[in-house]
Amino acid sequence: MLDKIYIGGLLRCCIATIQEIRAEATEPPKDGELLTCKYCSESIRWDKDGWRWNPREEGKEVENAQAI
Repeated sequence: MLDKIYIGGLLRCCIATIQEIRAEATEPPKDGELLTCKYCSESIRWDKDGWRWNPREEGKEVENAQAI
């Protein structure tokens, strides 16, 4: 497993998952698209500002968009 190093607000392992999945994709991500990190199982959501952690609880703030 990759170390828990944050890059632009996301864990390095989450960024690696996004890059692997997007490399195989034939279309750009859709607004609200969800991915699950295959290393740490965090949910990651795409919106107009980039990839963000998807809050698991209602009302949890989502910060630090990371556009990949």
